[in-house]
Amino acid sequence: QVRFSEETTLSVNRPGDEVYLSDVDIFAVLIGIRDDMRASVQVSLGDTRLGELEMAQQQILESVAKIGAVQNRVDQVINSSEDRVLNLREQLSDRIDADYADTVLNFNVQQNLYNSALNASARILQNSLLDFVR
Repeated sequence: QVRFSEETTLSVNRPGDEVYLSDVDIFAVLIGIRDDMRASVQVSLGDTRLGELEMAQQQILESVAKIGAVQNRVDQVINSSEDRVLNLREQLSDRIDADYADTVLNFNVQQNLYNSALNASARILQNSLLDFVR
C-alpha cells in the first residue's frame, strides 16, 4: 500500500497467489501439459490443456491490466504533483522576485513627485531676510 495523500492509498503490486492460483492454478496446468507430453496423450493436450492454458493466459492478462491501471493512476498523481510544484514555484517567484525595470521606473516616478513637491513648496514659501525681520 502506498499513500499518495491523506485520502488516497493505492496497492501497487499483486500477490503471486492471486495472479497464478486464483481461478486457474497455472502451475498445475503447466505440470499437466508436461505430464501429457511425456505420456504422449495428444487428445488431452488438444481438448483439455489448451482450454486451461487459454484461461491461465486470460488470468495473467487480467492481472497485468490491473497493474497497468494502477501504474496509470500513479503516473497521474506524479504528473499532478509536478504541475502543482511548478505552479507553486511560479507563485513564489511572482511574490519574491522584483521586476527590475518596473522597480526603477516606480522609484524615478516617486523621486520626480518628491522633487516637484519640494519645488512647489519652495515657490510658495519664498522667505527672505525681510520677511524674517518683520
